[in-house]
Amino acid sequence: MIRSVCLAVMAAASLFSLSGCAAPGGKTASAGEQPAAPVAARTEWMMCGSVPVAVDVSSEGLRLTLNGQQFNMKSVEAASGAKYAARDDASTTFWRKGDKAMLEVKGTAQPECVTVEPATLIKGAEWVIEDINAEGIVDRSRATIRFGDDGRVAGKASCNNFMGGYSLTKNGLAFTQMATTMMACPTALMDQERKFLAILAMVTQFELKPDGALILQTDDKRTITARRG
Repeated sequence: MIRSVCLAVMAAASLFSLSGCAAPGGKTASAGEQPAAPVAARTEWMMCGSVPVAVDVSSEGLRLTLNGQQFNMKSVEAASGAKYAARDDASTTFWRKGDKAMLEVKGTAQPECVTVEPATLIKGAEWVIEDINAEGIVDRSRATIRFGDDGRVAGKASCNNFMGGYSLTKNGLAFTQMATTMMACPTALMDQERKFLAILAMVTQFELKPDGALILQTDDKRTITARRG
């Protein structure tokens, strides 16, 4: 922002100030200039014992999400590291030092928290599909996916079971050598299955949302949304 220099003109014992001037050392916005937008939140993940914790950091503060609860935090004084306390409950605190943190929830100390990559959080558990490309799913149908620690993936595609391999990077994801069983089901389930498998085959990335939703996405923005079963 350009620093404005305030000029004054003295005439006939009157002082006229140029509009838009600031006090010495101050800054003013140019005509029509919009205030800077808040910095969008970035999500980091930590494991506190067996509990995943989403840490959202933005220009407006810090938010923790764990076990379905959200805590809006404010910065507080600390001898070292970065310490936060919940805005409405001083007994909930988060004290971070590097890639580790200490967490207390309503006065109860939690196991030590350590930073993890999102990829490690999707392995092991069964994920239940709740939406396919923003079109929902057939009532009372069930589609699932499970990422094994051995690089194998398996699940239910709506009618048939599927299996194959997968590879993960920090946020990248690809499926390989996919195969399914060959059962026949009602038309609605078969249509859903074909759509699910077509999207799955083209997935290139994933995102783990702070609320626990897992989003699988293709390059052309088609999505599959799942949650832990």
